[in-house]
Parts: sequence; structure tokens; C-alpha cells
Amino acid sequence: MTIKFHPAILSSLLLLPTQTMSAPCIQGMGYEFFVNGNCNYDNFKAGFNTYFTDVTAMKTAGCTNTVDQEIAELFGTTAGADTEAAVDAACKKAAESKPRITLHDVTDYAGGSSFVKDYYNGGTYWNTETETLLHPSDGTTPEQVLKQDAADVNTYYDFARREPFVWPNELTQFNLDECKLKAAQCCWPQDRQANDNNGNCAKAYDANCVDKDPGDNTDLCMVDLSYAPDNNFVDASGYTFFPGDNNNGEGAIHCHGFAWANDDMDYYTRYKANNLFYVSMYDHMYQRGYVRNIAGAPMCGCVEKMPIVSRSDCTQTNVEEKYLFVKDSGTGFTGKLEQTTLEFQACQGANNNNNDLEAFYQRLVNEGKVSTAQQEVFKKYIVGNNECQNTINAFIEAKGYTQGYENDTSMWTYFRGEGSLNDKSESHDNNKFNAIEVKEMFENAPYPIVRRVCLDCYNSHKDIYYRRLTPVPETLDLLNLFSHDWFDQDNKFNVDFALYSTYYDAVSNDESKRWTFCNFNDPGIGFPRDCGPTGHVSWNWNSYYRGGGRANNHAFYIVANAEFEFDGMLDGKKNLALGKDAQQISEAHNGVASRANDGNTVGVWNWNSVTHTNWNRDPWWQVYLGGDATVNDVYVWNRIDCCRNRLANFKVELLDGIHGGNVVATKTFSGQPGVQTHFDFEGKTGSTIKVTKISPNANALLSLAEVMVFGEMDESNLLSNVAKGKPASQISTRYGGVASRAVDGSQASWWGSNSVTHTFWDKPNPWWMVDLEEEHEIKYITLTNRGDCCFQYLTNVDVELLDVNGDVIATQNIPGQVPRGGDGVATLDFDGTLAYGVRVIRKTGTANGHLMLAEVQVWGKAFYHPTSAPSISMAPSTTPTSAPSASPTGAPTSVGDEALNVLEQYNSSLSEQQKDQIVFQAISVLKKSLAAGQAYLMSWFGYGNE
Repeated sequence: MTIKFHPAILSSLLLLPTQTMSAPCIQGMGYEFFVNGNCNYDNFKAGFNTYFTDVTAMKTAGCTNTVDQEIAELFGTTAGADTEAAVDAACKKAAESKPRITLHDVTDYAGGSSFVKDYYNGGTYWNTETETLLHPSDGTTPEQVLKQDAADVNTYYDFARREPFVWPNELTQFNLDECKLKAAQCCWPQDRQANDNNGNCAKAYDANCVDKDPGDNTDLCMVDLSYAPDNNFVDASGYTFFPGDNNNGEGAIHCHGFAWANDDMDYYTRYKANNLFYVSMYDHMYQRGYVRNIAGAPMCGCVEKMPIVSRSDCTQTNVEEKYLFVKDSGTGFTGKLEQTTLEFQACQGANNNNNDLEAFYQRLVNEGKVSTAQQEVFKKYIVGNNECQNTINAFIEAKGYTQGYENDTSMWTYFRGEGSLNDKSESHDNNKFNAIEVKEMFENAPYPIVRRVCLDCYNSHKDIYYRRLTPVPETLDLLNLFSHDWFDQDNKFNVDFALYSTYYDAVSNDESKRWTFCNFNDPGIGFPRDCGPTGHVSWNWNSYYRGGGRANNHAFYIVANAEFEFDGMLDGKKNLALGKDAQQISEAHNGVASRANDGNTVGVWNWNSVTHTNWNRDPWWQVYLGGDATVNDVYVWNRIDCCRNRLANFKVELLDGIHGGNVVATKTFSGQPGVQTHFDFEGKTGSTIKVTKISPNANALLSLAEVMVFGEMDESNLLSNVAKGKPASQISTRYGGVASRAVDGSQASWWGSNSVTHTFWDKPNPWWMVDLEEEHEIKYITLTNRGDCCFQYLTNVDVELLDVNGDVIATQNIPGQVPRGGDGVATLDFDGTLAYGVRVIRKTGTANGHLMLAEVQVWGKAFYHPTSAPSISMAPSTTPTSAPSASPTGAPTSVGDEALNVLEQYNSSLSEQQKDQIVFQAISVLKKSLAAGQAYLMSWFGYGNE
């Protein structure tokens, strides 16, 4: 640093007396020093200290002031905050002493006093004209050349790097009283200059630079006309929303901004006008040709006045300064800004995220230059990538509006939706979960068309029509195709289907109006992935478990058919598996067997409709149909949210028993199946359908979404497990193996499944029993053994039927071992015997033993009892039409003989209860052959038909 000192001052200082109390060490005035860098107390102190400690400095002898005390004395203040404030005031005055350049200086030659205002609103010839060889050109020399029209911008770029510019506070969009967030930006929709490596304007101008696009770096979300009413030339309030990007929404938009500090003396603050000039006039207009404004907003302004966008590029200023300070005659110093060097650089944001306004603002927060409260408001204007639609939705909701679509139910039948278009309420749920139902709806519609309405999608994707061109095969799940897996298996673009933007075009199947691009096969991504009318369009798909798509509020519809109502039938056949008793080898994660025949074909685990076993060899799932059935079509649905390969290589068997028996027919699928697999059992007769994952050499898991079995059966003889959920007891309980586990509806036979009973080993002949709570006709009883261990103990078992008093009515013995759990069951035939309860006893003689059961299933049906005892007379109520014949009119059937034998026990000496029991036993027999029994009894009593 150079220190200047006048000889006369030096001489006068030498003659001064010694000062030791509350006085500066340096006397006199006129000495000077330099301050390098930002003018603040620390830098001022460093500059002054260089002079203060210099050997040539003339100080009062014996003076002991520190540099801080000396500065305070020279300013006439108390050391500390008061002195720092005095230095800041001197710095501010010094900075303001330098002549400043206004933006009007840049544009003086271009137009009148309103040119700057009009330019920043997007309305001058700089903004609107494009180079041309047409009028007013002579055809040879181009006119409206940007580099010529705005030549002074290049000249003033040199000034901008060394002289302070003046902020245009007179323009309403830059008024600092309303610019609370300390950030500004410009947004441009047009490029007017060729061959600058920015935008798509190209030569020849008159052909290739008409309404061309800048480099797209943001999503334009919305414009609120109330933000800048003085700049948008619209005398009205309102909003403009831009839900899409590129050609599907606002088109290409380029935004670039900058931010500064709350501190008026911070470099970013003091040179913000230089940054405005650089960003708006030099770097983007003069260098790149970016011009015009977004309709309803100024071209540039503080962010509070600008459109809401997803992001913005960013420029920061790097400044070096040098100040000269001279001691005044009184207190204090007079300074001036001697030199400025300024560079413009892409913003260095937080977390190494550069050239990004939001990241730079975060850096300012981190450095304490702006507050977190300001940042929260800032995020309302720069909202982040992929946040436009959420911002629009929140804005609409805040204004008291609800975004929606009202379906015409006479035209369209809803079958699946999400968000605000989800047709579900406390009173109804119109979402379909059954793929067969959706297929039947589609095939009975007037036109093979599915419509998707999407509120959040680009304009091109708000309303799409899927037109089927070929029949829907048995293996194609339309519900899954649209909701979860937009695949091309059985769904080839413009072969099996076409996409249209209007219903009319879809109905007429106008090939010239078909969409031209489609892609597929990303599991979890639903309709229509990236298909587009003219090319690839991202993010407009729906996904019910992966997320990420734009279609958060959408609905699917099929053309309405007022005469169609789904009755659960497929080609006149009923789903015989629905709600029937289902079992599996084991159970994990609460993936119970009943989930695979609940009518829900959607294989998403979190929708609570997918089964799950433990790791087992050849894991299986099966359903008992309730009796013999003619089986035609069997459909198997796979899990889809993960683990699709678990079902690879499996077989479906038709068995002739209850959860077992002989194999009637087998269908095998090799390899990895799709979502929906179909098998034709060609009308074979059986009682149980079993699905097995083929893995003989390794443990495997089995997960199923649904199994449907279509066929026919006599429902009057339908059997159900009448023991399920009924009160159960046992001789003792150990390890928590309570008796109710054997009637919980699960054949899971591993102890860890919490479905196996366990008694103590302290008494002989351990027993277990269930109270059926009312009398039932018992046809079969099946026992399921434990499977993980100890299965060898369940041998020599008696199964007893009990009457209302607990007395034994019938007993059957299983002399050997009940099959190991998972390998089979033991089934006993009780031929319709009436009973109130069932008891299982392990016969151990005099030895102690324990009893473990995985499940006891009692197959039968409730037996009807009247509410009061009937009055029965053997006398006929009418006169016979003829004398009784000496013998019956026809030979008695075996059923008739059986009923007659029961009735012959009836006499007047019996109690009322005994009489009722005989009558109802006869009724039970006659139900087996009502017509034959009635004819035989009439003949026996001697009555003919009247």
C-alpha cells in the first residue's frame, strides 16, 4: 500500500505535545490509505493498520491506542458497534460516490424514455423483430439485424464489468419495496438469432427463423395475472395454467435469474443491476437472441412478478474493488471507489449444484445472506422439477375450486380410477378388481373402446381412446393392461389395437388419425407408457404401485351398455371357487390361502389379495369346490408388484376328493407365465383344484393373486366346512397350541404358522373336540397332520360324532398314521349322519401321549329344525279316492324303504322330542329322493292323486 503524507503536516505533528488520554495517536489530516476488497470494517481496519503501524507514521509520543481504539478516536465514536457503523456509513458513501450507469444510457439511441420499460415487458423492436431480406430490406442487405440494432449493448458490456449500474426501481416489476425475496429472473419463449449455438433459429431467416424456440430449460407452470397487472396489458384478473411441457403444453421456455443479499453493501446486492443488464440484454438477447415475454407476465422482473416455473438458470457476480480514504479535517474519513473489476459466472450453488437459481438461493440461506422464511416463499415461484402439476392443483384448491371431470354414465361405464376421479365413496366403490368382469364389460360394449381421462396429463394425453382391432384372447387381462402392465403381449400396436385422440376417430377407426408411436414392457407402468400422437411423450402414464407418472388423477371407462349387467358368469358358467374353502401348504406374512379365491385378480401385495407360503418343496395351493363339479375353464393370476418368477413352472390338477383324492386331469405351464394364465379342463368332473409350483429339488415360495374355476355343479348338495370358527376344546394346552387352531380354516401345518394345536404329554388317550352349535348332516371329516415334525405321533385315531348331549353317535378309526401335513389328509365318510359335535381321540391305551392337529374339517350342512313341535296324526285329512290296494302300487325304492323304516318307529307313546326326531330323520332321508319317496308313501297309505 502507498501512503502519502504532506511535509507540512509532518512538521506540525513533530511540534505537538504528548497526548495520553482519550485522543488519537495520529494528529492532523490529509493522510490517506487504500482499502482492498469489499468495503467493511475488517477491510477498512486492515488498510488503516498498514499506515498506523508504518514507521513513517507520525504519532504522539507515548500513545498506546490499539488500532481499534485509534479508528474510534478518529471517528469520534466509542470503540465497537458505533465505530463499525461509522465505517459502514463511510464505505456506503464512498461506493455511491462513483458515477453510475443507467439502463436508459444503454438504450438511448434505440428509442425514447419508455424503451427500457417496454423492453422488459417484451414489447420493443428488439423483442419483436427478426432479421429479414423482405420489406423493409432491398432484398440484398438484411434489415432488423440484432447485432446492429443493439450494438450499444456490446459496448456497455465493457462498462458493466467495471462501473456500477443503477437498478431500474422506477419499473414496477423491479420495485425493491415489493421485491422482498431478493431474486429476479427473465423468461423467454422465442429465439430471433441464428448461428449462435442457442435456440433453433437458423438461416435463412425468412424461412427458418419464424417463431423459433430458445433452449428449453424449465417447465412453465402457470401465470397469475394479479402478479404484474402494470406489465401484462390485461385489465382483468385470472390465471393461465400450463400442465404440459414442450409441444404438449407451453412449448420451449428458457428462464435465467440471479439473487442477492439482504445486506445493501453485499457485492451481490450492489451489483445486481449489472447482473440484470448482463442476463437480460447482453448474454441472452445480444449473444443468444432470446426475446419476448410469456403472455400475461413481463419478460423480466423480480420473481414475485414473474410466471411460476420449475427452475431457472443462474448467474452470479464476482467483484474486486479498491477504495481510497483520506482523513477529514474533523472526525472521520472521506472515501471514493477507485477501481472495480467485475466478472459474470454461472452460479455456484449449494451441494455443488451450479447454474441453478434454487441451489444458489440455498447457498445464500446457508451463508446467512437471506432467511429461511424468504426461501419458503421463494419456493412458491421456483417450485422444482416435476412439481408443476402439484403446484397447479394446490393453487386451484386454495382458490376454492375442485379439479374434476363429470362422467356421462349413459355413454361411459367407469371401471378403475385414481385421485379425484376415483369413483369411490363411503356409499359405493365402483372400482373393478375382477379381470373377468372387465373383459365381459368390454366384450358386451357397443364398441371395443376403452377411454382414459387424465386431469394432470399433457393436453395430448388428457383424453385417449384405445380401440381394439382383434378379439381379446383368454390370456390377456385388460384390467391389468391398463392399470399396471402396458405390455405388447397380445397387444401389438396398430395390429391388435390403435390409439386415438377423439371418440369419433376411434369409432370410425380412421387409420389416418391413429397415434404413431408406442412403447411397452416396463412392469408396473400402466397405460399408455410413452405412447404419443406423433412421437415419444414421457410421464403421462398411470401407475398404482410404482408411482412417478403424471396421471395422478385419472379414470378408465368402457362404452356403456345399459342392457349388460355382470352376473359373475363366464359363457354361462359360474366361478365355483369363489369363497370356497382354500388351503395351502404353509402361510407367511399373513398371505392366507383365501386371498386367492376372493374375487380380486389384482396381484399387488399391499392390496391384501395375494397369498404367500413359506419356503417349501413343491409348494401348493388348493380349493375344494364343495362337491363334484364339471370343470371347464381355470384361470390363474400371478403376483405383479414383485416376485413374478415365483410362479414359473407350475401345474394345475383336478382331484376327485376333498382337498385331495385321485388326479382326474393335469395341466402344466412351463417357463415364466404372464399375469393371467388360462387352462381348459374340457368338462372333466372333480371336487378340488390344486395349483403346485414344481420345485422337487429345492424349496420355493408360492404367491397367487387369484384362481377362478368356471363350470357347473348341483348347488343343492353343496358341502361346507361347518366346523370352521366353531368353539373347540382339548384335554390340555401346551406352548400356546390352543384348540381353536384346528378350526381356524387353515391347513398350514408348520408350527411357525401358528395354526397347529398342542397338548401336554401327561395323560393317555388325549382328545380334541369341536361344538358345531347346532345339528348338522355330516358327510365327510378330514384331518390334517402336523408337517414340520412330530407327524408320526398322529396314529390310531378315533373320530367320533356326538349328539346334543355329547354322547357318541358314530365312530370311525384311522389305524395307521394320518399323512404328514403338506402331503395329504385323512378323509372319513360319515354318509350324512346327524351330529352336534366331533371328537378326535388319539388311542394310546394306558400310555401317556400328546395330540397335535393342524386342522379338522367337518364337511356337511345344517339340518333344519322347526320352531315348534309338529302335530302328526296318522289319520288322513281327506277321504281316499278308492280303497287301499292290498299292496303298494309300485316296488319301494331303497330310499323309500329307509324312510319307511324310520317312520315305523313312530307311535303315540313316544315323547314329543322323540316323535320330532323320527320325523326329521325321515325328512333327511327323503331329501335324497323327494319324488320317489313321496310316491311310495302315498301308495303305502292307499292314496292316489286327486
